[in-house]
Amino acid sequence: MPIVVGQVVVFKCPKCGKVETYTVRREDAEEAISFGASKIGFFHRNHIFLCGINSRGEPILRSVEVSNMRTICSNNRVYAKDFLVVCEKDAIGNQKIAVADINKKILDLRCYSDSVNRILSFFSKEIDSILAKYGSLECVITMIHKDFDMIKLNNGIALIKVDRREYSKKELGYIESIFREGLDKIVLLDKNKVDENVRRVYDLFIRYSWYFILLKLVFPKTPDSEMLSKVICFVEKKINMMPRQTDIENIRMLMEAENIIIKPLVKPQTLGMTKPIATLFNLTDITDLVNAILEAHRRDREITLKYLLGIISCEEIDNFIGFLRELEKHRLIELRGR
Repeated sequence: MPIVVGQVVVFKCPKCGKVETYTVRREDAEEAISFGASKIGFFHRNHIFLCGINSRGEPILRSVEVSNMRTICSNNRVYAKDFLVVCEKDAIGNQKIAVADINKKILDLRCYSDSVNRILSFFSKEIDSILAKYGSLECVITMIHKDFDMIKLNNGIALIKVDRREYSKKELGYIESIFREGLDKIVLLDKNKVDENVRRVYDLFIRYSWYFILLKLVFPKTPDSEMLSKVICFVEKKINMMPRQTDIENIRMLMEAENIIIKPLVKPQTLGMTKPIATLFNLTDITDLVNAILEAHRRDREITLKYLLGIISCEEIDNFIGFLRELEKHRLIELRGR
């Protein structure tokens, strides 16, 4: 019989004997058509059990993998404690942050640059107790393990790998008290304005402030990897500086880049003479950007911020958004959809 979405099948791991009950999804049918069988995996303590559903709707066993787990997770729909693991073959950026979305049942490892095996083992072992203890709390920052800190905000849990801890749980509590007041409070603070207790761990406060922003503004939207890489590049450029209100606004713009339309308000030759403004933002060559905007306008087509972001390098994102804001300020362009 063909695959039936909603059908319940049972898999038994040949290595550890663990039984997995699985409900067939639409993705299984699509993959079976394309590849002959769907690509499912389950993380079991120290290995990944790969299995699937064939085109006749039958459960099949594929293999058991004990290495290259980042690649395995990026090529298959792997589940850890019922959470779908989202992963890329190469980590995005240099941070060591794994984010679990409690509602969507997603464990996002795209920005986790350390051992995937280690974080999957820890997550699978501890997530039930984490949810039992902290699941109902809105905002928490704590030491969850000797190797991991946790930031929980609403339905998001960030697990942060700690290589060397030079602070106490009590000092994390001081940071938590600030985070409870929200982003508006965070962006107003510098080293001279924080409590003496926070001042002692100010570098940690800065880095965790950026993680807090990612947890609030970025990960809940589950952005595609292309956009996530741009956001992380933007953040890593500033990771040692306290975030400001303009940084918050720029990240919000990045998350809405697909819906923000750039429309010229002046004649083409006028827009082509904006190089002095670009120089103020350290953009040395804006020819491709201006030509893309003008060509879209000439053809009466809309051009999105996401498209223009594909033309520039990650390192220029901050300056580029500042440049666009300046053009809008001078009524040279209009940014629609913000």
